[in-house]
Amino acid sequence: MYRASSRAICTFATTGTDFVEQHWYLCYTCGLTGSTGACSVCVQTCHAGHDVVYGTKSRFFCDCGGGEGLTLCKALDPVEYVCVCVWGGGIVCGCVRRHIYVYC
Repeated sequence: MYRASSRAICTFATTGTDFVEQHWYLCYTCGLTGSTGACSVCVQTCHAGHDVVYGTKSRFFCDCGGGEGLTLCKALDPVEYVCVCVWGGGIVCGCVRRHIYVYC
């Protein structure tokens, strides 16, 4: 068992699925478009080098941290998420936070 670590923390770690006023970015590489998007931290940490466009500043929660898109969130709160890897014909890893399951 290990703890995920990161210097910058995804806003999803504190907001969960509550809508909070923040900058919203779209990532076309990962499919975070339309009504889904990523916070400023995730754009720099998880979506660096991707086809990213600034959306707007509005009320939303970070869908990257919420487990949407093709990129796994690397900016989750290390205290809130505990990750476990299991060998069963291949290594399967997962992170658990309360009722939310996020692959890592």
